[in-house]
Amino acid sequence: MEIRGLPRLDSSTWNSLIANLPNPHVLQTWEWGQFKSHYGWQPVFLTWRGDQVIVEREKCLSDNFSSSPVTAAALALQRGILLSKLRLPIKVLYLPKGPGLNWDDLDLRARVLEDLQFFAKQQGAIFLKIDPDVWLGSGIPGQAGFTEQPDGLALVSTLKARGWLFSPEQVQFRNTVILDLNLTETELLERMKQKTRYNINLSRRKGVTIRPGTEADLDMLYQMYAETSVRDGFIIREEQYYLHLWSTFMQSSSPTAQPWVAEVDGEPVAGMVLFRFAERAWIA
Repeated sequence: MEIRGLPRLDSSTWNSLIANLPNPHVLQTWEWGQFKSHYGWQPVFLTWRGDQVIVEREKCLSDNFSSSPVTAAALALQRGILLSKLRLPIKVLYLPKGPGLNWDDLDLRARVLEDLQFFAKQQGAIFLKIDPDVWLGSGIPGQAGFTEQPDGLALVSTLKARGWLFSPEQVQFRNTVILDLNLTETELLERMKQKTRYNINLSRRKGVTIRPGTEADLDMLYQMYAETSVRDGFIIREEQYYLHLWSTFMQSSSPTAQPWVAEVDGEPVAGMVLFRFAERAWIA
């Protein structure tokens, strides 16, 4: 594993690199790394070019690099932890929704996993956690219509064979619903359950309107989120974390975030924040 500096690394350079890889994700962007740096994490940027692995922590370390195209990349978040009983500093590494690469390329897959394991050992990390978006199947396991995806299951087998373990501590949602926005409104509605279409039409009849939100709405959106967490039984972070997150991405052009607020007679009844990057969008 050869470690060199990535030249002229900045937001636009990094985001352009990962946007051209399969399944680019907003949690792998430069902005996400900078945001997490305020909460004890150090962003480390890794790229695979030709036979080199380039590791970058600063904006410009070296101009000596391969001109080969990037075949894989990863934003790694690194954090130090002090074990109170042993008084020993240790490190952990987490690649949120990464690394980004063509997982069907078996040679590249093997190389990236090998390099990541070497990098983790080199950093003295006690574990390295990854959670890339890999298609394991579609539908609900155990129910009619569920299908498995052989390539995704093969990757799971490869990870297990290399000694990787499934983590019971999941940070991101394990399942993903993908909506193709190239479809027309009629086509989208036809693919929904009858009850969903009924509720959408009912909201129109009841006078529900949608408007773009502003930073002035963020406090209210957090209160809605907090009430939802209590009702549905999931844990959320403190208010300042989300306000910082939302405002940071709202001030960025790419990736970016846009709040949306649903109202009835001017009173907010629901809301969300839509993150956008690389022709994709995520609801939060």
